[in-house]
Amino acid sequence: MTFLKGELAMYKNLLVAVDGSDQANHALHKASQLVQPLQAQLTIGHVIDTRNVSWIAIDEGDLWLEIKQRAEQLIDQHVQRAKSFGIDHINTKTKSGNPRIEIPENLTVELNIDLLILGSSGKNAVERRIIGSVTDAAVRRSPCDVLTVKKGSEQYPVYKHLLIAVDGSKQAETALTKAIRLANIFQAKLYIAHINEHDSSQQVQQNFEDMIEQYRHQAEQQGVKDVITIIEQGNPRELIPNQLTTTYDIDLLITAATGRGMFERLFTGSVALSALHHAPCDVLTVKAK
Repeated sequence: MTFLKGELAMYKNLLVAVDGSDQANHALHKASQLVQPLQAQLTIGHVIDTRNVSWIAIDEGDLWLEIKQRAEQLIDQHVQRAKSFGIDHINTKTKSGNPRIEIPENLTVELNIDLLILGSSGKNAVERRIIGSVTDAAVRRSPCDVLTVKKGSEQYPVYKHLLIAVDGSKQAETALTKAIRLANIFQAKLYIAHINEHDSSQQVQQNFEDMIEQYRHQAEQQGVKDVITIIEQGNPRELIPNQLTTTYDIDLLITAATGRGMFERLFTGSVALSALHHAPCDVLTVKAK
């Protein structure tokens, strides 16, 4: 498969956070698959969760040294795993603290990351509280885009069917721009969907149709060969992650997030968080710039 490169390269510094779980291993595999088509640099990061270590243990030098050695061994194992996927140069970073803070807020800034890649535990509520909590925090707090990997994949190209949810907002248009670039990079089919949540007049419905047609034209003008548009009525938090992803065999759902403000998250960000929890496919959450 020949990937489009050059000006289409969009993510330069990838950070995948690992903790030894199967979900993190899936994220590492997906990150490794993305390095070549994105022409990116990969960093493998691990945060020693000091919430689970008593200060007495930290004060005892030998025990803390053992904890750090286990962390280094974990990183080494993941480096070897990434190399087995064909990645030659890999950076590593180990820190201690609260992973919910260190990964999205500190490591991304310190390492100039533009795409944070994390595993997700899927739909099980108990598992989400443990593993998915870091992913939830990252989508809310990270200044960069976040790719949530739902499951491993051996397919190449990595993504064949992309779905972008749009609502006419600037945040959604930013996400659309990246969806178009990714569709070109992977030579994938691009689905552009708008879900009208409220009953609308004929004129409002026509405005939605004009908007989605404009987006289709934009994608085609920028080189996407296969563009499908979707307009439906209903709850976007339900239809987008649960129904459309299955109906159209989507392997990457792209949504917009408005950042950290609670008021803003109640609107645009609500679809992003619903997708994170319920979509069966990978989810790319695009941050507004």
